Amino acid sequence: MEAVLTPIRMSSRPVRGFVALMVTLMLGLGLSTTARAQATSGDITGTVKDPAGALVVKANVVVTNEDTAVAATTQTGTSGDYRVSNLLPGKYDVVVTAAGFQAFTLKGVGVELNKTSTADISLKVGTSASVEVSADAGAVLDTTSTNLTTTFSNVELSDLPMSANGGSGQSGVLNVSLLSPGVASSGALGIGTGPSIGGQRPRNNNFEIEGVDNNNKAVTGPLVYLPNDAVGNFTLITSQFSPDFGHSSGGQFNTTVVSGTNTFHGKVYEYFQNRNLNAASGPAGAKVPNPDYDNNRYGGQIGGPVFKNKLFFFGDYEHTRLARCLATTSAFRLQPAMLNSTASPVPMASTRTISPSSPSTPL
Repeated sequence: MEAVLTPIRMSSRPVRGFVALMVTLMLGLGLSTTARAQATSGDITGTVKDPAGALVVKANVVVTNEDTAVAATTQTGTSGDYRVSNLLPGKYDVVVTAAGFQAFTLKGVGVELNKTSTADISLKVGTSASVEVSADAGAVLDTTSTNLTTTFSNVELSDLPMSANGGSGQSGVLNVSLLSPGVASSGALGIGTGPSIGGQRPRNNNFEIEGVDNNNKAVTGPLVYLPNDAVGNFTLITSQFSPDFGHSSGGQFNTTVVSGTNTFHGKVYEYFQNRNLNAASGPAGAKVPNPDYDNNRYGGQIGGPVFKNKLFFFGDYEHTRLARCLATTSAFRLQPAMLNSTASPVPMASTRTISPSSPSTPL
């Protein structure tokens, strides 16, 4: 078994394009997307009570992202309830303080895309000690919405087997959506790309990346495919979705790009299939060569802080060799750390296919 990495000749054109991309990203940070906030974030809500079950009013609640240390602050209302909105998917620590009560910390509350997590707090009387509890690591159960939502993480997408028809792994979101209730393959019937939601045609689906429209208006289906390892969260809403989404009567395919954190992180990876690793085909004893199918998909990614606790970046590059066909995909994200603001992440993704007649075309 031998893996061959094909070098790609670079020119000054990609460098100029990268500079233009960075300028566009920086300018895009100031764009307001308040109307689309619910499409790219999650919420935490809960009720604060004392040991007797009475509601605690005007308790201070601080919600802090474990990866970026970015915090949002609020207070409980007259009914003892609190709600923190527009949170990036991830793990959060919830700290509640109130006069006459011990400080309470609930660690590791999960926030998923397009879902509301519930974190109820029960305070203890006293001022000299604090209480720290770890949240349940199970799946987020949203009891505040009628949406039928299924969320998949980056780990689930990365563990999927490679697509036999595409080979590049770009269709991971479409493949994993088949694990949701009410979702089935269209059987290549009807117009559009993707599965059938509730028996509808694929053309009725709606695709978004970071709340930005990602629909191919020509043939319907996603316009841009993100590499599986660049997908932070993928949520499929199949029914009862709110007017925030609209556009289509089928499924709402909402994808976010992996975000940078306060620590630098990255990886180099390769997924492959090879004819020499497949079982022999043909009658017993006959020497029949396996079909000419070699699929190598390799890439790398890196993310980290631009300014700690304020601005983060993430980049992913992926290259695919399927027999004699080449394809390249990439993703980039510049993520502001501000919560409950009008600033928004600016995702960029691209796909380029190289024909066999020009394998060394500069990208």
